[in-house]
Amino acid sequence: MPTPTYLNLNLGFTIAAGASLGPYTASWSVGPNHGPVIFTANPKPHQSQEVRLVTFDVAKCRSANGPVFYQFWIRNESAIDAVFDLELVWGIHNDSPGSPEAPW
Repeated sequence: MPTPTYLNLNLGFTIAAGASLGPYTASWSVGPNHGPVIFTANPKPHQSQEVRLVTFDVAKCRSANGPVFYQFWIRNESAIDAVFDLELVWGIHNDSPGSPEAPW
């Protein structure tokens, strides 16, 4: 059975306590739609207090000329500024052209 694709993007993100950041946008320049896609803010370990990051307003969009893209926001519900990575998980396509296959 095919497995989903997982990425943990360690790009040095920091979000202030109580702040929201976005919209973040993700897309693929080649191939078919890569959905379904899951986005999360992945708090770095060993921070001074508990970190609660919320990914919200996730939207699957389509541009006027057709390509699909995704947008989302991240909110920090923690009492401290937090550092985080961005996680993405998406389904893959099986060997049959045009046949998406979700990972579950």
